[in-house]
Amino acid sequence: MFQIRNIGSYPVVPISILFMTLFLVGNKELDLP
Repeated sequence: MFQIRNIGSYPVVPISILFMTLFLVGNKELDLP
């Protein structure tokens, strides 16, 4: 799922993990009654 790519010598993996974490947390919050 996570592809290691360097854009401007900056890894995109941390950004992908950050968005994925926010996405999962958002879903958990939305699923709460």
